[in-house]
Amino acid sequence: MMLQSSFLHSRDACVFGSNAAQIIQKVTHKNLYAIRIPYICGDQKENILMNEKAFQEYYATGFSHCYGCGTSNEHGLHVKSYWAEDEPDVTVAHFTPEPHHTGGFPGFVYGGLIAAILDCHGNGTAAAAGYRHQGRSMDTEPNLRYVTANLNLNFRRPTPMGQVLELRARIVEVTDRKVQMDISLVADGEATVEGTMLSVLLPEKR
Repeated sequence: MMLQSSFLHSRDACVFGSNAAQIIQKVTHKNLYAIRIPYICGDQKENILMNEKAFQEYYATGFSHCYGCGTSNEHGLHVKSYWAEDEPDVTVAHFTPEPHHTGGFPGFVYGGLIAAILDCHGNGTAAAAGYRHQGRSMDTEPNLRYVTANLNLNFRRPTPMGQVLELRARIVEVTDRKVQMDISLVADGEATVEGTMLSVLLPEKR
């Protein structure tokens, strides 16, 4: 795939959306900086901003096997989180559900899966916020790893299958040990799940 600029284009918007995860993965493995991937479905246009590396790609080997976001788990969901463009306290991730991720009602995403990917995005956000709080980059030691202390979700409406879902976290408070955030899942421009999350720093000796 040749890149003439920092944009990738697709003529078939909905097909592009269904394959976005694979395209993004290929691009990030090239270590390209600030790739913006536009996609169109219906009348809506969105941009996916991809930075050089996802937060989860900085995790130490011992913490890279998570089913939801671990880079070493070949059977995992591989959630990848990034800082949002022009929103310094917001992070984003994008996830395309597969057909087998459906819930009890055909056409809608399984709620447990939604909780899992939001959990992983939240802890990735906490790690990035923790490094920023300490004034250092994520490729420095000691490694910071956060775990969930509380995840409270309100399922506002069913989340549809067949499209790219956006995971968002807005950092509310950061201390030396804790990160509090608002978290949400957006489908077709509308929040289907909203909630709060508290992540705590895992002690180094673990």
